[in-house]
Amino acid sequence: MVVFCKRCGTPVKLENSRLGDPEYKVTCQQCHRPVVLDAVRPSGVRPTASSPGASASEDAAQAAERTHYLQQIRLFSGLPYEECLLIENRLRPREFAPQQTIVKEGGPGDAMFFIKSGGVEVRKKDPNTGIDFLLSELKAGACFGEMALLTGKPRAASVVAVEPTSCSVLEQSAFDEVLLTSSKVGLAMSRVLAERLDEANQQAGIEYINLAKLQFDPRVIKLLPHQMMQQHKVIPLAFSSNRLTLAMVNPNNLVALDDVRRVIKGVIIEPVVTSEDDFKRFITTTYVEIIQRR
Repeated sequence: MVVFCKRCGTPVKLENSRLGDPEYKVTCQQCHRPVVLDAVRPSGVRPTASSPGASASEDAAQAAERTHYLQQIRLFSGLPYEECLLIENRLRPREFAPQQTIVKEGGPGDAMFFIKSGGVEVRKKDPNTGIDFLLSELKAGACFGEMALLTGKPRAASVVAVEPTSCSVLEQSAFDEVLLTSSKVGLAMSRVLAERLDEANQQAGIEYINLAKLQFDPRVIKLLPHQMMQQHKVIPLAFSSNRLTLAMVNPNNLVALDDVRRVIKGVIIEPVVTSEDDFKRFITTTYVEIIQRR
């Protein structure tokens, strides 16, 4: 039998033959916290009670330390344990086969998904070429579609299962019920929206580019070490009047910007955004060709 850690959502395999043993305990390999087995033990079997000497203050301290796997998700990070339980009770299980589309770009944004096992790819289609670009890969413990619950806007990207994938789904109607019954959830959502808006303002004016359409100057490409480019997923595109146009998968990577300035002293960096799929294609093909021209 497999259960999921209530704190981080990691799958935990149990020994069925030992479920009847009240002394049998299991620890999550991811967050190293005990896994609650009450729901899967045979009727009447429960773990041994705590020692008689345990004080009420100790019990209260243990309750305060309880964490929920939903708290690791940004949208629910500010919620207490009890509020997370309200949300968890409204989740519905879904199974997806390899290469099955879970959500489609442009489709209705009416649910969010928590990945319990398996993995998915987040892909977006270039309107000019019709090519699907890989934006990110998500594994167990991650989630997607959370902003759809707040905005109701169409999906900005497609999500496709790359292996047998199990998800817990929170639909719009269930989420609305939680908002009506818990003011704390509404406050937490407001904070997340404010943070997302601030990040969007910081990225305003940053151009998104398609590397396949560009011509590269080998002298500019060689301004940065190959190891640094791979580590930070950056590509120098143009350099003029001490201004460097830098393609970045993550334009908020301040460490990458600092490292580039250490290599090119006094440079003014103008970031542009590229997809991770585009970056990988460049490094494995175009970059190799440029280096071989030496």
